[in-house]
Amino acid sequence: MLYVHNSSRVQGESHADLSSEIGVASFPSVRLLDDHGRVAAELDYLDLMESGRGLADHVDHLVAAIAKHADLLAQRRELDRELLIAELAIGKVGLADARRMVAAHETDASHEQRDKMMALLVDLEVRDLTSRNRELGGEALRARLAAMAKAERLPSDRLARRFWHHVLRHAVESADSDLYQKGVGDLRRRFAETPGYGKTLEHYESQLEQLRRRQADKEQGRLRR
Repeated sequence: MLYVHNSSRVQGESHADLSSEIGVASFPSVRLLDDHGRVAAELDYLDLMESGRGLADHVDHLVAAIAKHADLLAQRRELDRELLIAELAIGKVGLADARRMVAAHETDASHEQRDKMMALLVDLEVRDLTSRNRELGGEALRARLAAMAKAERLPSDRLARRFWHHVLRHAVESADSDLYQKGVGDLRRRFAETPGYGKTLEHYESQLEQLRRRQADKEQGRLRR
């Protein structure tokens, strides 16, 4: 949209201070603004005089340069996201920095990138919590991991078994068969085809049935009273 700024100080003129706000020091001057009103490119009197090119040619050149700049920025953002995912995967980013960096990239990441970043961020949180087991105490650790599970904040495959080991124990301690079933279902989905893991799944499924029976017996006893 073309906007010709009136610098004659007409009473009631909107944006009366626009020229000074966007850094115009001489006339004629051209400023190209982005959607947020920020200066994207500028063209001053001396640029016009020294080039020998017309105003329209200059503006066309600036518009093309802005488009290229925006494209390169988008490419850099894409590379930055992929770099962040790689650094999260190899543990090069601490938890506090990871939270900040993931938040900065979350809005313009693809669904696949967002899922990867969030899973790797959860991995960092799980590692951080389990490394502080003695500080937190086993019961508090298990409760915090269980809260993550209930909020659908699940780690990647490489930490899923460690994660659910703690959460399933919490589910038994708190008689929460729904949480236990959620864990067994997630482990089955991820590792049913993993050689040697079938026995572990059978054990968990057996414990789930025992937990359900204990809950049912407790409920029947309550009703009899």
